[in-house]
Amino acid sequence: MRIVRGILTAAFGWALLKSIELLLRQESIDLLLFDAADLKWLFYVLLSGLVVCQAASLVWFWKQFAYGYLFAFGAVAINLIETVVGCTIAAGNTEVAVQAFIASRQSRGLSVRPEVVEMMDNVAVQLLPLAVNIPLAVLWSILIVLLIRANRRKTLSPQE
Repeated sequence: MRIVRGILTAAFGWALLKSIELLLRQESIDLLLFDAADLKWLFYVLLSGLVVCQAASLVWFWKQFAYGYLFAFGAVAINLIETVVGCTIAAGNTEVAVQAFIASRQSRGLSVRPEVVEMMDNVAVQLLPLAVNIPLAVLWSILIVLLIRANRRKTLSPQE
């Protein structure tokens, strides 16, 4: 079970750092998309909840506490919700998605390749984050369930 805990810790730890970075950065793609739809407040609500759930999950992975698994599932769910809303906004307004992409790259000092910008008109490209996020959410959920089961077995037979 140490391997499962290690994988979850690495994934959720990295995600927590990214979430904190998104809270601090003023020109992320997600923030700009939500802002364009007048949902900037929702972005911060979701992201704040995500940070809390990710942090609590990291604790629960190694020191179980009552209902701690709800934080882990909450982090997975909130991340999916944020991705669905962001993809929906991007698919509904390609120009906003392109401008958000360009602004986000430039704010981090990264280059903006014209061929990537041209691909942003494709709805499949706009939905790509969702296509990546769904299988990852399934994987994280399976690993969380394995951890829950291992914790229950450990609780039922403390001599192990």
